[in-house]
Amino acid sequence: MHNLKLISFNMLDSLEGLGLSELTSLRERVIENDPDKRADLIRDLRLCGLAMSRQMLERLFEGGNVEIILQALPGAEEPWMPNMVDVPGGSFKMGGTKYDDEKPIRDVTLSDYRIGRDPVTNAEYAKFMGDGGYTKQEYWSGEGWAWKDRQAKAITGPKWWKSGEYNSGVDYPNHPVVGISWYEAQAYCRWLAEKKGTDVRLATEAEWEYAARGPDSREYPWVDGEGISAWDASRCNFNSSETTEVGIYPKGESWCGARDMSGNVWERLGDWYREEGYDRDDTNNPTGSTTGRGKVLRGGSWYDDNPGGLRSAYRDSYHPEYRSDGFVGFRVAEGKK
Repeated sequence: MHNLKLISFNMLDSLEGLGLSELTSLRERVIENDPDKRADLIRDLRLCGLAMSRQMLERLFEGGNVEIILQALPGAEEPWMPNMVDVPGGSFKMGGTKYDDEKPIRDVTLSDYRIGRDPVTNAEYAKFMGDGGYTKQEYWSGEGWAWKDRQAKAITGPKWWKSGEYNSGVDYPNHPVVGISWYEAQAYCRWLAEKKGTDVRLATEAEWEYAARGPDSREYPWVDGEGISAWDASRCNFNSSETTEVGIYPKGESWCGARDMSGNVWERLGDWYREEGYDRDDTNNPTGSTTGRGKVLRGGSWYDDNPGGLRSAYRDSYHPEYRSDGFVGFRVAEGKK
């Protein structure tokens, strides 16, 4: 086994996509022929959400066994793949009492699954576009393809992709993709499922809420030093003028490591929205209603000025065809491998 070289902090800081504040524990660390030390490094890299190409890894670990790192970091050779976090199965109290559509509060049980660490970014969505995402019908549902064909002007990407409005397009790689319909989000999931060989999809409403709230059913995704989940505007992008890059509010991270679960962009989910609330008996891996006036939105956005709309139990809806707002995005989910 070869030794891995001393990691240069300056080199790490210069690599695209790595946050300086998250790399303190990696500074000047030497990895020797010690499996425990190597395991510690891999763990820290995973916590940093590292997604590096082979070339980048070889720059970091000259003479080292790159395969060890690649095998330990799912998607490390595919930096355009969304990073996922594990959500261990369990039970929580889903719902709230503030609005009728949050009722009834009920105990919901979920199996293990994985959810995107962040909303899907422009860089991640660009790969779908470049791989024929808008021309290959196999990635689209029948309804989605028909919707796309009905448009007066051919749709080849998000609404503001070329203009750059709402931080859209290739010049804003780490901002959440916006200006897309529910059908486009679904097509992206189908494309990514093919690439990964897993059941990538939009999260169910129960999966999203559990990833945000956790077993203790937090009011917001975070807790303070005393374990209290209360509104804190410093932990999310709220009541601002535009989207921010994903993941720049580490103190807003949820219990399972998901980021931007409150604010930045509303997130499209797989469920239909029922204004009258939840089915009281649908409590085991619920998938929600099969009909409704629109698809569920969760999480709130940069545009919102009411903290109540960023509560983890708050529900809203959006028509599957709408794509004209710069504050609606999505994140992916999949069954546990």
